[in-house]
Amino acid sequence: MQCVINRLSPFVVSFAISIVNLGFPTADANGQGSYRLSAGDVLGVFVEGVVGEIDSTPPVQLPGPESDLPPSIGFRTVVRHNGTLSLPLVEPIYVKGLRIEQAERAVKEAYRRGETPIVSADSRIMVTLARKRTISVTVIRQDAISSRPINFRGGVTDRSDSSARGTRLQLPAGDNDLLTALIQTGGIPGINAKSLIRISRESPRNARPAAANARQSRQATQVRGSHFPRTNRSGGQQSTISTLPPRSSDHHASFYRGYTNSTRTEFLVPISTDSENTGAKAAQLKSRRLADGDIVYVDARPTAVYYTGGLLRGGEFPLPRDKRLDVVEAVALAGGSFGGNGGVAAGSVQPTELLVVRRLADGSQRTFLVDLNRAISDASHRPAVAAGDTLILRFKPGQRAANAGIRVFNTFGAQQLFGR
Repeated sequence: MQCVINRLSPFVVSFAISIVNLGFPTADANGQGSYRLSAGDVLGVFVEGVVGEIDSTPPVQLPGPESDLPPSIGFRTVVRHNGTLSLPLVEPIYVKGLRIEQAERAVKEAYRRGETPIVSADSRIMVTLARKRTISVTVIRQDAISSRPINFRGGVTDRSDSSARGTRLQLPAGDNDLLTALIQTGGIPGINAKSLIRISRESPRNARPAAANARQSRQATQVRGSHFPRTNRSGGQQSTISTLPPRSSDHHASFYRGYTNSTRTEFLVPISTDSENTGAKAAQLKSRRLADGDIVYVDARPTAVYYTGGLLRGGEFPLPRDKRLDVVEAVALAGGSFGGNGGVAAGSVQPTELLVVRRLADGSQRTFLVDLNRAISDASHRPAVAAGDTLILRFKPGQRAANAGIRVFNTFGAQQLFGR
Protein backbone atom coordinates (compact mmCIF):
# COMPACT_ATOMS: atom_id res chain seq x y z
CA MET A 1 0.00 0.00 0.00
CA GLN A 2 2.81 2.44 0.86
CA CYS A 3 4.38 1.79 -2.57
CA VAL A 4 1.12 2.67 -4.29
CA ILE A 5 0.85 5.93 -2.29
CA ASN A 6 4.43 6.84 -3.16
CA ARG A 7 3.77 6.31 -6.86
CA LEU A 8 0.61 8.41 -6.72
CA SER A 9 2.17 11.27 -4.73
CA PRO A 10 3.22 13.35 -7.79
CA PHE A 11 -0.33 13.15 -9.12
CA VAL A 12 -1.72 14.07 -5.70
CA VAL A 13 0.61 17.08 -5.55
CA SER A 14 -0.38 18.25 -9.02
CA PHE A 15 -4.08 17.86 -8.21
CA ALA A 16 -3.72 19.75 -4.92
CA ILE A 17 -1.85 22.60 -6.58
CA SER A 18 -4.46 22.90 -9.32
CA ILE A 19 -7.20 23.09 -6.67
CA VAL A 20 -5.32 25.76 -4.69
CA ASN A 21 -4.74 27.80 -7.82
CA LEU A 22 -8.46 28.15 -8.45
CA GLY A 23 -9.41 31.76 -8.01
CA PHE A 24 -5.81 32.97 -8.15
CA PRO A 25 -4.35 34.84 -11.16
CA THR A 26 -1.84 32.93 -13.18
CA ALA A 27 1.77 33.98 -13.47
CA ASP A 28 1.52 34.79 -17.15
CA ALA A 29 -1.64 36.80 -16.64
CA ASN A 30 0.20 39.13 -14.28
CA GLY A 31 3.41 39.27 -16.25
CA GLN A 32 5.33 37.18 -13.68
CA GLY A 33 6.89 35.15 -16.49
CA SER A 34 9.08 38.15 -17.31
CA TYR A 35 9.92 38.98 -13.67
CA ARG A 36 13.67 39.14 -13.03
CA LEU A 37 15.05 37.96 -9.70
CA SER A 38 17.27 40.04 -7.47
CA ALA A 39 18.39 40.33 -3.85
CA GLY A 40 15.49 40.23 -1.41
CA ASP A 41 13.19 38.00 -3.46
CA VAL A 42 11.80 35.00 -1.59
CA LEU A 43 11.59 31.74 -3.55
CA GLY A 44 9.82 28.51 -2.81
CA VAL A 45 12.34 25.68 -3.35
CA PHE A 46 11.73 21.94 -3.20
CA VAL A 47 14.51 19.45 -4.00
CA GLU A 48 13.29 15.93 -3.27
CA GLY A 49 15.59 14.21 -0.77
CA VAL A 50 17.59 17.36 -0.02
CA VAL A 51 15.20 20.26 0.62
CA GLY A 52 12.20 18.13 1.51
CA GLU A 53 11.75 14.43 2.21
CA ILE A 54 11.63 11.77 -0.51
CA ASP A 55 8.08 10.97 -1.64
CA SER A 56 6.72 13.79 0.56
CA THR A 57 4.21 16.38 -0.58
CA PRO A 58 5.86 19.79 -1.09
CA PRO A 59 4.44 22.52 1.14
CA VAL A 60 2.13 25.03 -0.55
CA GLN A 61 2.35 28.64 0.66
CA LEU A 62 -0.54 31.01 0.05
CA PRO A 63 0.37 34.61 -0.87
CA GLY A 64 -0.63 37.64 1.17
CA PRO A 65 -3.99 39.33 0.60
CA GLU A 66 -2.43 42.17 -1.41
CA SER A 67 -0.14 40.01 -3.53
CA ASP A 68 -0.78 39.27 -7.21
CA LEU A 69 1.27 36.05 -7.08
CA PRO A 70 -0.18 32.55 -7.25
CA PRO A 71 0.53 30.11 -4.38
CA SER A 72 4.16 29.04 -4.12
CA ILE A 73 5.50 25.51 -3.73
CA GLY A 74 8.43 24.50 -1.56
CA PHE A 75 10.39 25.86 1.37
CA ARG A 76 11.07 29.58 1.48
CA THR A 77 14.58 30.64 0.51
CA VAL A 78 15.76 34.24 0.23
CA VAL A 79 17.94 35.53 -2.61
CA ARG A 80 20.97 36.92 -0.81
CA HIS A 81 22.46 40.39 -1.27
CA ASN A 82 24.99 39.03 -3.79
CA GLY A 83 22.22 37.53 -5.93
CA THR A 84 22.77 33.88 -4.95
CA LEU A 85 20.69 31.08 -3.44
CA SER A 86 22.24 29.15 -0.58
CA LEU A 87 21.08 25.50 -0.78
CA PRO A 88 22.43 22.32 0.87
CA LEU A 89 25.21 20.26 -0.73
CA VAL A 90 25.89 22.66 -3.62
CA GLU A 91 27.79 25.88 -4.13
CA PRO A 92 25.76 29.13 -4.03
CA ILE A 93 23.66 29.38 -7.18
CA TYR A 94 23.65 32.79 -8.91
CA VAL A 95 20.08 33.71 -9.87
CA LYS A 96 20.13 37.49 -10.07
CA GLY A 97 18.61 38.67 -13.35
CA LEU A 98 17.06 35.27 -14.10
CA ARG A 99 13.40 34.49 -14.62
CA ILE A 100 11.73 31.89 -12.42
CA GLU A 101 11.97 29.11 -15.01
CA GLN A 102 15.64 29.95 -15.61
CA ALA A 103 16.34 29.82 -11.87
CA GLU A 104 14.64 26.41 -11.70
CA ARG A 105 16.86 25.14 -14.52
CA ALA A 106 19.94 26.46 -12.68
CA VAL A 107 18.93 24.61 -9.50
CA LYS A 108 18.28 21.40 -11.44
CA GLU A 109 21.64 21.65 -13.17
CA ALA A 110 23.42 22.18 -9.84
CA TYR A 111 21.93 19.00 -8.35
CA ARG A 112 21.97 16.76 -11.45
CA ARG A 113 25.22 17.58 -13.24
CA GLY A 114 28.33 15.47 -13.22
CA GLU A 115 28.88 11.75 -13.27
CA THR A 116 27.65 11.38 -9.70
CA PRO A 117 24.71 13.74 -9.36
CA ILE A 118 23.36 14.56 -5.93
CA VAL A 119 19.81 13.59 -6.89
CA SER A 120 18.49 11.32 -9.60
CA ALA A 121 17.06 12.55 -12.87
CA ASP A 122 13.51 11.67 -11.86
CA SER A 123 13.65 13.48 -8.50
CA ARG A 124 11.28 16.38 -8.19
CA ILE A 125 12.87 19.88 -8.20
CA MET A 126 10.61 22.92 -8.09
CA VAL A 127 11.36 26.65 -7.83
CA THR A 128 8.55 29.20 -7.53
CA LEU A 129 8.27 32.87 -6.57
CA ALA A 130 6.89 33.16 -3.03
CA ARG A 131 7.27 36.90 -2.41
CA LYS A 132 8.66 39.77 -4.42
CA ARG A 133 11.35 42.01 -3.04
CA THR A 134 10.16 45.45 -1.95
CA ILE A 135 11.36 48.93 -2.82
CA SER A 136 11.33 51.44 0.05
CA VAL A 137 10.01 54.83 -1.06
CA THR A 138 9.05 57.96 0.90
CA VAL A 139 6.33 60.22 -0.51
CA ILE A 140 5.94 63.77 0.84
CA ARG A 141 2.85 65.62 -0.39
CA GLN A 142 1.75 69.21 0.10
CA ASP A 143 -1.14 69.11 -2.36
CA ALA A 144 -3.66 67.51 0.05
CA ILE A 145 -6.17 70.17 1.08
CA SER A 146 -8.31 70.10 4.18
CA SER A 147 -12.06 69.85 3.71
CA ARG A 148 -12.59 72.73 6.12
CA PRO A 149 -13.62 76.12 4.72
CA ILE A 150 -10.82 78.43 3.67
CA ASN A 151 -10.41 81.48 5.89
CA PHE A 152 -8.25 84.13 4.28
CA ARG A 153 -8.81 86.62 7.09
CA GLY A 154 -7.33 84.57 9.90
CA GLY A 155 -3.65 84.69 8.94
CA VAL A 156 -1.93 81.32 8.54
CA THR A 157 -4.39 78.55 7.71
CA ASP A 158 -4.20 74.84 6.98
CA ARG A 159 -3.67 75.75 3.32
CA SER A 160 -0.97 78.35 3.81
CA ASP A 161 1.32 76.89 6.49
CA SER A 162 3.24 74.76 3.93
CA SER A 163 2.87 71.61 6.02
CA ALA A 164 3.18 68.29 4.21
CA ARG A 165 2.02 64.71 4.70
CA GLY A 166 4.68 62.02 4.55
CA THR A 167 4.17 58.30 3.88
CA ARG A 168 6.69 55.46 3.83
CA LEU A 169 5.84 52.78 1.25
CA GLN A 170 7.11 49.29 0.58
CA LEU A 171 6.37 48.77 -3.11
CA PRO A 172 6.70 45.27 -4.59
CA ALA A 173 9.28 45.00 -7.36
CA GLY A 174 7.57 45.46 -10.70
CA ASP A 175 5.04 47.84 -9.13
CA ASN A 176 7.66 50.36 -8.01
CA ASP A 177 6.46 53.08 -10.37
CA LEU A 178 5.50 56.67 -9.64
CA LEU A 179 1.82 56.09 -10.42
CA THR A 180 1.49 53.33 -7.80
CA ALA A 181 3.24 55.47 -5.17
CA LEU A 182 0.92 58.41 -5.83
CA ILE A 183 -2.24 56.28 -5.85
CA GLN A 184 -1.33 54.80 -2.46
CA THR A 185 -0.78 58.27 -0.97
CA GLY A 186 -3.86 60.12 -2.17
CA GLY A 187 -4.14 59.81 -5.94
CA ILE A 188 -2.87 61.58 -9.04
CA PRO A 189 -2.03 65.25 -8.36
CA GLY A 190 -4.49 67.78 -9.72
CA ILE A 191 -4.62 71.53 -10.08
CA ASN A 192 -3.59 72.07 -6.46
CA ALA A 193 -0.12 70.66 -7.19
CA LYS A 194 2.78 72.11 -9.12
CA SER A 195 3.37 70.78 -12.62
CA LEU A 196 6.71 69.20 -11.62
CA ILE A 197 7.16 66.24 -9.27
CA ARG A 198 10.57 66.04 -7.64
CA ILE A 199 12.35 62.74 -7.01
CA SER A 200 15.42 62.79 -4.76
CA ARG A 201 17.61 59.74 -5.30
CA GLU A 202 20.68 58.55 -3.44
CA SER A 203 23.69 57.72 -5.59
CA PRO A 204 27.38 56.98 -4.92
CA ARG A 205 29.59 60.03 -4.93
CA ASN A 206 31.59 58.96 -7.96
CA ALA A 207 28.85 57.07 -9.77
CA ARG A 208 28.13 58.04 -13.35
CA PRO A 209 24.44 58.34 -14.28
CA ALA A 210 22.90 55.81 -16.62
CA ALA A 211 22.46 56.84 -20.25
CA ALA A 212 18.68 56.94 -19.85
CA ASN A 213 19.02 59.50 -17.05
CA ALA A 214 21.94 61.47 -18.46
CA ARG A 215 19.81 64.37 -19.67
CA GLN A 216 17.93 64.59 -16.37
CA SER A 217 21.17 64.32 -14.39
CA ARG A 218 22.56 67.36 -16.17
CA GLN A 219 19.56 69.29 -14.88
CA ALA A 220 19.74 67.85 -11.37
CA THR A 221 20.95 69.50 -8.19
CA GLN A 222 23.44 67.49 -6.15
CA VAL A 223 24.46 67.94 -2.51
CA ARG A 224 26.67 65.93 -0.23
CA GLY A 225 25.85 64.18 2.98
CA SER A 226 22.66 65.00 4.84
CA HIS A 227 21.89 68.35 3.14
CA PHE A 228 18.73 68.83 1.15
CA PRO A 229 19.05 69.82 -2.54
CA ARG A 230 19.20 73.58 -2.97
CA THR A 231 18.65 76.10 -5.70
CA ASN A 232 21.10 75.69 -8.54
CA ARG A 233 22.47 78.98 -9.88
CA SER A 234 24.51 79.38 -13.02
CA GLY A 235 25.93 82.60 -14.42
CA GLY A 236 24.02 84.72 -11.95
CA GLN A 237 20.67 83.42 -13.24
CA GLN A 238 18.44 81.25 -11.11
CA SER A 239 17.64 77.95 -12.79
CA THR A 240 14.09 76.73 -13.34
CA ILE A 241 14.71 73.67 -11.17
CA SER A 242 12.32 73.54 -8.23
CA THR A 243 14.35 72.66 -5.12
CA LEU A 244 13.92 72.30 -1.41
CA PRO A 245 14.48 75.30 0.84
CA PRO A 246 17.80 75.63 2.68
CA ARG A 247 18.01 73.84 6.00
CA SER A 248 20.42 73.23 8.79
CA SER A 249 22.66 70.18 8.68
CA ASP A 250 21.27 68.62 11.87
CA HIS A 251 17.85 67.69 10.47
CA HIS A 252 16.54 64.84 8.32
CA ALA A 253 19.83 62.94 8.41
CA SER A 254 17.86 59.70 8.54
CA PHE A 255 16.75 60.28 4.94
CA TYR A 256 20.29 59.76 3.72
CA ARG A 257 21.82 56.36 4.27
CA GLY A 258 25.12 57.04 2.52
CA TYR A 259 26.00 60.28 4.35
CA THR A 260 29.39 61.64 3.21
CA ASN A 261 29.92 58.76 0.78
CA SER A 262 26.84 59.55 -1.26
CA THR A 263 24.95 62.38 -2.88
CA ARG A 264 21.31 63.11 -3.48
CA THR A 265 20.36 63.74 -7.09
CA GLU A 266 17.08 65.41 -7.85
CA PHE A 267 15.08 64.49 -10.95
CA LEU A 268 12.14 66.52 -12.20
CA VAL A 269 9.11 64.72 -13.63
CA PRO A 270 6.69 67.01 -15.50
CA ILE A 271 3.02 66.24 -15.04
CA SER A 272 0.12 67.69 -16.97
CA THR A 273 -2.50 69.59 -14.96
CA ASP A 274 -5.13 69.02 -17.64
CA SER A 275 -7.94 67.21 -15.80
CA GLU A 276 -9.38 65.92 -19.09
CA ASN A 277 -6.19 64.07 -20.01
CA THR A 278 -6.11 61.64 -17.08
CA GLY A 279 -5.23 58.60 -19.21
CA ALA A 280 -2.12 60.16 -20.71
CA LYS A 281 -1.12 61.49 -17.29
CA ALA A 282 -1.43 58.01 -15.72
CA ALA A 283 0.60 56.40 -18.52
CA GLN A 284 3.31 59.01 -18.09
CA LEU A 285 3.56 58.36 -14.35
CA LYS A 286 3.46 54.57 -14.81
CA SER A 287 6.60 54.71 -16.96
CA ARG A 288 8.66 56.33 -14.19
CA ARG A 289 10.40 53.68 -12.06
CA LEU A 290 11.41 54.42 -8.47
CA ALA A 291 14.55 53.11 -6.81
CA ASP A 292 15.09 51.98 -3.24
CA GLY A 293 15.42 54.99 -0.94
CA ASP A 294 13.81 57.49 -3.32
CA ILE A 295 12.00 60.49 -1.83
CA VAL A 296 9.10 61.81 -3.90
CA TYR A 297 7.97 65.40 -3.36
CA VAL A 298 4.61 66.69 -4.58
CA ASP A 299 4.64 70.43 -3.92
CA ALA A 300 1.47 72.47 -3.63
CA ARG A 301 0.96 75.46 -5.85
CA PRO A 302 0.95 78.67 -3.82
CA THR A 303 -2.55 80.00 -3.28
CA ALA A 304 -2.98 82.96 -5.65
CA VAL A 305 -5.14 85.75 -4.23
CA TYR A 306 -6.36 89.23 -5.11
CA TYR A 307 -7.28 92.10 -2.81
CA THR A 308 -10.21 94.50 -2.71
CA GLY A 309 -10.72 97.97 -1.28
CA GLY A 310 -12.51 101.27 -1.73
CA LEU A 311 -16.29 100.79 -1.91
CA LEU A 312 -15.80 97.01 -2.04
CA ARG A 313 -15.58 94.96 1.12
CA GLY A 314 -11.89 95.00 1.93
CA GLY A 315 -10.38 91.54 1.96
CA GLU A 316 -8.31 88.81 0.37
CA PHE A 317 -9.94 86.41 -2.09
CA PRO A 318 -8.55 83.26 -3.80
CA LEU A 319 -8.11 83.09 -7.55
CA PRO A 320 -9.48 79.93 -9.17
CA ARG A 321 -6.78 77.66 -10.55
CA ASP A 322 -8.78 76.08 -13.33
CA LYS A 323 -10.36 79.10 -15.02
CA ARG A 324 -9.83 82.72 -15.96
CA LEU A 325 -11.37 85.28 -13.61
CA ASP A 326 -12.20 88.68 -15.09
CA VAL A 327 -12.78 91.92 -13.20
CA VAL A 328 -16.58 91.74 -13.37
CA GLU A 329 -16.58 88.27 -11.80
CA ALA A 330 -14.00 89.32 -9.21
CA VAL A 331 -16.11 92.31 -8.11
CA ALA A 332 -19.19 90.09 -7.89
CA LEU A 333 -17.30 87.53 -5.76
CA ALA A 334 -16.20 90.33 -3.44
CA GLY A 335 -19.83 91.38 -2.88
CA GLY A 336 -19.86 94.43 -5.12
CA SER A 337 -23.23 95.70 -6.42
CA PHE A 338 -23.26 97.30 -9.85
CA GLY A 339 -25.26 97.30 -13.04
CA GLY A 340 -28.57 97.84 -11.25
CA ASN A 341 -31.05 100.71 -11.56
CA GLY A 342 -29.64 103.61 -9.60
CA GLY A 343 -31.07 107.10 -9.24
CA VAL A 344 -33.36 109.12 -7.05
CA ALA A 345 -35.80 106.23 -6.52
CA ALA A 346 -33.00 103.95 -5.48
CA GLY A 347 -31.48 106.57 -3.20
CA SER A 348 -28.06 106.75 -4.91
CA VAL A 349 -26.14 106.18 -8.10
CA GLN A 350 -24.02 103.03 -7.98
CA PRO A 351 -20.21 103.23 -8.48
CA THR A 352 -18.87 101.95 -11.79
CA GLU A 353 -15.22 103.03 -11.84
CA LEU A 354 -12.77 100.25 -10.97
CA LEU A 355 -9.05 100.72 -10.43
CA VAL A 356 -6.88 97.61 -10.93
CA VAL A 357 -3.51 98.11 -9.21
CA ARG A 358 -0.97 95.56 -10.46
CA ARG A 359 2.57 95.03 -9.19
CA LEU A 360 5.06 94.35 -11.99
CA ALA A 361 8.06 92.03 -11.98
CA ASP A 362 10.55 94.89 -11.56
CA GLY A 363 8.84 96.03 -8.33
CA SER A 364 6.95 98.94 -9.85
CA GLN A 365 3.20 99.10 -10.17
CA ARG A 366 0.71 100.01 -12.85
CA THR A 367 -2.91 101.12 -12.50
CA PHE A 368 -5.63 100.22 -15.02
CA LEU A 369 -8.97 102.01 -15.18
CA VAL A 370 -12.05 99.89 -15.97
CA ASP A 371 -15.57 101.18 -16.64
CA LEU A 372 -17.82 98.47 -15.23
CA ASN A 373 -20.86 99.65 -17.19
CA ARG A 374 -18.95 99.20 -20.41
CA ALA A 375 -17.38 95.94 -19.21
CA ILE A 376 -20.83 94.46 -18.62
CA SER A 377 -21.90 95.04 -22.21
CA ASP A 378 -18.51 94.49 -23.90
CA ALA A 379 -16.42 91.44 -22.96
CA SER A 380 -13.30 92.95 -24.54
CA HIS A 381 -13.20 95.47 -21.68
CA ARG A 382 -12.99 92.79 -19.00
CA PRO A 383 -9.30 92.20 -18.23
CA ALA A 384 -8.33 89.10 -16.31
CA VAL A 385 -7.37 89.44 -12.67
CA ALA A 386 -3.78 88.45 -11.90
CA ALA A 387 -2.35 87.17 -8.64
CA GLY A 388 -1.66 90.05 -6.26
CA ASP A 389 -3.96 92.55 -8.00
CA THR A 390 -5.81 95.10 -5.86
CA LEU A 391 -9.30 96.08 -7.03
CA ILE A 392 -10.56 99.46 -5.80
CA LEU A 393 -14.15 100.41 -6.61
CA ARG A 394 -15.04 104.09 -6.52
CA PHE A 395 -17.49 106.66 -7.87
CA LYS A 396 -16.84 108.66 -10.99
CA PRO A 397 -16.80 112.45 -10.45
CA GLY A 398 -20.25 112.81 -12.06
CA GLN A 399 -21.61 110.01 -9.88
CA ARG A 400 -20.35 111.72 -6.73
CA ALA A 401 -22.08 114.96 -7.78
CA ALA A 402 -25.29 113.08 -8.60
CA ASN A 403 -25.28 111.36 -5.23
CA ALA A 404 -24.68 114.68 -3.48
CA GLY A 405 -27.67 116.18 -5.32
CA ILE A 406 -29.83 113.17 -4.41
CA ARG A 407 -28.94 113.58 -0.74
CA VAL A 408 -29.76 117.27 -0.81
CA PHE A 409 -33.09 116.59 -2.52
CA ASN A 410 -33.95 113.82 -0.09
CA THR A 411 -33.16 116.09 2.82
CA PHE A 412 -34.67 119.45 1.74
CA GLY A 413 -36.60 118.91 -1.51
CA ALA A 414 -38.98 116.39 0.00
CA GLN A 415 -39.75 118.76 2.87
CA GLN A 416 -40.56 121.60 0.43
CA LEU A 417 -42.78 119.37 -1.72
CA PHE A 418 -44.70 117.59 0.98
CA GLY A 419 -44.22 119.84 3.96
CA ARG A 420 -43.62 118.65 7.44
